[in-house]
This record gives sequence, structure tokens and C-alpha cells, in this order.
Amino acid sequence: MIFGKGIFAASILCAAGAVQACANAPADEMSGSIDPSVDIAALQQNLEKARHYDYCSWAYEQGGKALTLPNYDAMLDRETSTLSHDERQATTLLDAGTRIAQSSKTQKACVRAFGKGTKTFDKAMKKSLASHWSKAKYKKSDNKAIASVQESLATHWVEDQAARRVYLASRTEDKTGAEHWTRRLSIITTSQADARSTQYMRGLLKEYDWIDKTRFGDRVSMAAWLIVQHADAHVDLQMLALERMESYLENGGVSKGNYAFLWDRVAVNSDRQQRYGTQPTWECTPEGTLTLQPLEDPDNVNARRAAMGLGTVEDGLAGMAKSVCG
Repeated sequence: MIFGKGIFAASILCAAGAVQACANAPADEMSGSIDPSVDIAALQQNLEKARHYDYCSWAYEQGGKALTLPNYDAMLDRETSTLSHDERQATTLLDAGTRIAQSSKTQKACVRAFGKGTKTFDKAMKKSLASHWSKAKYKKSDNKAIASVQESLATHWVEDQAARRVYLASRTEDKTGAEHWTRRLSIITTSQADARSTQYMRGLLKEYDWIDKTRFGDRVSMAAWLIVQHADAHVDLQMLALERMESYLENGGVSKGNYAFLWDRVAVNSDRQQRYGTQPTWECTPEGTLTLQPLEDPDNVNARRAAMGLGTVEDGLAGMAKSVCG
């Protein structure tokens, strides 16, 4: 058995850019209320409380609707933010929760918005997880240690892809309603999946030089690469993986295409020019297209791509734009 057909192409899209929701704590621990005189930013210290907090009661029963809140957009700016990873995730939800609560016309409408947003997210995640689990099949190794790694990587792959599919499907211009809450939940869930997978890969690469196709199988090897590809906050791990993968290029132990994508990812994350033209800006133009991040020797990029088993940069960019920009 192998990972489902067409899954490599789907993963490539996410790479050029689950996990179920964290276990819910009891409602009396996660919701509750605070005095409006207390800075609501205290929720920035606890992601689960920020996720389950009763923003509607805060806004309509405790005077929160009339409060002037901090500029959370500025706090979340990646160029200037001083927040830790966990604080950033909590602030993402805090920003959405307070924005929705303050914008709702009535408390009842507020409750409906959060309820609908959560229900939509939960339903989408359940469907996405089921879909990806049906594709997460592979030829199990007779070696127990290898088989254990295969199973773990398949699980991480499912979480990674399921969360990202919901994220991509939840694009919206809404900033004050149910769709905004769904979108924020998808962002947090994807980030949590990445954090777990990154931690797992760090430990795994202390035991194995790389998860090659010969020992672990094509799709499991791809899953390992995909996890690293998404670890943008950990360029050191990406660089280590790229170095490890290089030694397997000649014997076919890794995909040349995967190597090319990771090479570009490391370059972009290190403020260098990419080589294979796999990394766009992810900012859709009014025409619904994407542009590439800085590229070395653009005239010969398609020759370099062909050597790595990739199609033309024009086709690759158009395919990503179709999925991302609609």
C-alpha cells in the first residue's frame, strides 16, 4: 500500500507555501469572565483560554464592547513582533475574538457567530482528517524500528495536510464574523501541527541521517521532507535536512524535486536568491497570479528545474496561483 494517488501534487502546493483541535479542557476552566478593568491581554499568556474564552459575555456583560483595545495587528507583525510563539498564537485568537465580539450587533448575534465559526471549523477538520487518513497508506517495513517511524510520520503527514487543507479552504475577507473565527482556528491548528512535527523531526534526525526512500518508502520519505519544508521558523533544521538529503541524490534515495523545493526554501528563509523558482511571494495580484521571490539567473531556471525533474517555472507558478488565488 502507498499514500493515495495525486497526493504528491497536493503536498507540493502546501510545501511551496492535524490535527484535531487541542483537547478541550473543562468549560469552567476555559471560559469564565474577567473584570474589564483587567487588561484582556492577559489571555496572551494562555492559548487554550484565548481559544475558549467567552468574548460575548466580556463584550456585553462586562463593558468590553466599549473598551479601546491594543493594536494587535502591530503586535502580530512578523518584522517587529517580540511575542513568543505561544503568545503569538494566543494573540491571533485574542485579536479575532475581541474584534468579533465588539462588532456584533447583539450578544445573541455574537454567540451565533462564534458557534457557527467553531462548528464550521470542526466539521471541515473532521472531513479533512478522514480524507487524508484514507490516503495515508504505505508498505510497512519488516523492521520494527523502521515501521514505527513510518507510522509516526504518516500521522504527522495527515495532521499537516488536513490542517492546511482547511486553512486554504477558509480564505475570507471577513474580519468580524463566523468566517473570521473559522479562519483563525485553522491558522492555530496548522501552527500547532507544525510545532509537533518539527519537534518529532529533530529527534528523528538524531537517530537517522535521513528518511530515505530505500529504507522507509517513497511516501514516508516525502512526509519527512514535507514536515521540514514547513518548519520555516527553524531554518537550522531545514539546513540540516538539506545537507542530509544531498548525499542521497545520486542513488535515488530522495526525490530531486523535493530537494529543489527545500533548497529554495532555505535560500528564501536565509534572505538569499532561490535557484529553482519554487517559492512565490504568496501575495495574489489583482489578476489572480503569483510572482516569484528573488531568483538567481532567471534565464536558465527552466534548465535547472528540468535537471531536478520539475516542469517549467511558468506552469508551476500558474498551478500554485490557481489553487491559492482562485
